[in-house]
Amino acid sequence: METSRNSLTSLLILPVIWGSYYVASQQWVGYTSVFTSGVGIRLVTLVLLTIIMLKKKEFPLLMQVHGVLPRLLLIGTLGFLLDFTAFIGLSLSSAASGTALLKCDVLMVNVMSVFIYKQRFTLRA
Repeated sequence: METSRNSLTSLLILPVIWGSYYVASQQWVGYTSVFTSGVGIRLVTLVLLTIIMLKKKEFPLLMQVHGVLPRLLLIGTLGFLLDFTAFIGLSLSSAASGTALLKCDVLMVNVMSVFIYKQRFTLRA
């Protein structure tokens, strides 16, 4: 029961986090270039995740990449390109549009799962 409560809490907090992220990103893009904004946000993320991983003593696990390095590089490259295009979009449009597109992203993943993985689209999803 406790795990389900934590999952629900995380699910309810997630839109607030994403909305805050998009508003902060748009503000940052308004004051600096797209590239500088992207680097700055990545640096903040790097520092926060490093602190969390050091506290949990998980930092040495980052060096265990044998056999998965090409996939990690591909994921990193695609993530960079996704964020780069998002920052360009935030420089040309509002944070509200970005948040609306994010909501559509979740819907599109579910629709694609129906066709690619032959999963049923349930009411719960």
